[in-house]
Amino acid sequence: MTESTLLYRSGRSRLLTLVLLLTLAPVPLSAWLVSLPAEAQLLAEFGSRGAVQAWKIGMVLLGSALFWPMAWLSGRYVTRVEQTAAGHVRVQLWTLFGTRTQEWQSPLSGGEHHEGRSHGLPGVQVDVPWTGYCTPAGKKLVVDAQGEFPRGEDALREALLHATHRRP
Repeated sequence: MTESTLLYRSGRSRLLTLVLLLTLAPVPLSAWLVSLPAEAQLLAEFGSRGAVQAWKIGMVLLGSALFWPMAWLSGRYVTRVEQTAAGHVRVQLWTLFGTRTQEWQSPLSGGEHHEGRSHGLPGVQVDVPWTGYCTPAGKKLVVDAQGEFPRGEDALREALLHATHRRP
């Protein structure tokens, strides 16, 4: 492995995995609850098999609603960024099944900062600022602005937006 410089680190991998497990908990519960009523009872209530099936699918989807944002983050949430001696950028991503590391020679695009604030419900505030980058293949990456930037945010931005192969 080549020598590299740490540009970014997010300590939230374990927290994301815990949230993932919590969002998966309602899925089997909703599936079990949907299976409780007898088919004849549901047919009498809804009138057709199509309506019964739609109700069951809707209930399972409703039970898994919290999981879908976690699925979207999988492979997009950046947990670590290093710049290699060759000038490449090595990015570690959180996934549903652990972490995955990718290395890019081409520059990423984007760098748009998002405030990540929500004031939807009274008394409930969300403050998760993040910056979005796109890989050369067009996939969106999420860099948590509350992570650690040992060399500063500008060094990370410069490395991601200008990653090129430097020949000796």
